[in-house]
Amino acid sequence: MNQQEQPEYRVYQVWRLDDNGNEFLVETFDDRNSAEERAAGLAASGHKQVYWVTESAIQRVG
Repeated sequence: MNQQEQPEYRVYQVWRLDDNGNEFLVETFDDRNSAEERAAGLAASGHKQVYWVTESAIQRVG
């Protein structure tokens, strides 16, 4: 397999939207469940920010 044919790898990112409309990457996970749990925990902490999870495909190198 050459470099152009490397398999994709899925990651799940927790994002935060602050009171001023700015988006920030909080943390990246290898599985959706961990990311969802982290986002839920942050949302339950009483802050006004909004948290959500996105899925991204990245190319493996090597």
